[in-house]
Amino acid sequence: MLVKVKYICVLIVILLTIATFNVNAISLTSNRIYLDNNNRVASFIVLNRSLTAEECRLSFRYFEFDNAAVMGKELTDTLPSNNTSKTVKFSPRRFSIAAGKSQAIRLSLRRSADTDKAEYHSYLSVSCGKISPPTPNLVNVAPRLVHNVPIVARTAKLNAQASFTNVKLLDNGKVSFRLNREGNRSIYGDLEVLNKRTGKKVNGLKSISIYTQSSYRDFEFSVPVNLGESDISLRFTEVEKYGGSLTVTHND
Repeated sequence: MLVKVKYICVLIVILLTIATFNVNAISLTSNRIYLDNNNRVASFIVLNRSLTAEECRLSFRYFEFDNAAVMGKELTDTLPSNNTSKTVKFSPRRFSIAAGKSQAIRLSLRRSADTDKAEYHSYLSVSCGKISPPTPNLVNVAPRLVHNVPIVARTAKLNAQASFTNVKLLDNGKVSFRLNREGNRSIYGDLEVLNKRTGKKVNGLKSISIYTQSSYRDFEFSVPVNLGESDISLRFTEVEKYGGSLTVTHND
């Protein structure tokens, strides 16, 4: 009986290991792409960490955002005016990766005299699935892992402003506030909640974005119970390699 229990436990561990490995079978070396007139070319690597070959397809996808920066449904029929289909090209669009191998993806900003001076935004969908031979008389439905990589492309020098408003210390031990965006480009960066007395970070969030479809984003963060509202300062800092140099603060 004891041997049987041990066998079952070992089997469960093996199955969990395989499941975890399959979930992480495909990984990317970049989670965001930025292009402009000074950075017209970008690339990243798709890595196959599984034990079998994978077939991958790439395409642009578009999603709606409301004014509060909440992502909505995918847009398929009517594409947004700032879609990247005419401003960004990429290759390859379809490929296979052997187990343990990789594939480079290259993107570039198109040169076109009639392109509006604006920011263009989409997601590059990297959809990969295991290559398996078809089974006769059966419907083959293979699971696919999808990565959606945000792409921002700017065809001119654009401007943005950011500010904090509605800062409140709540009864539940959290600070709430609104980060506002103005201008003709998105903002992307890191948000920090600081202890003003010590200058140390007490909470925050990296890699936040507010795209041009939206004008603000609301946040709530837990803070130490010994901090009053006047003891809390806020800071948002853009990531320069993605086209921004803003730093805005509150109560610093």
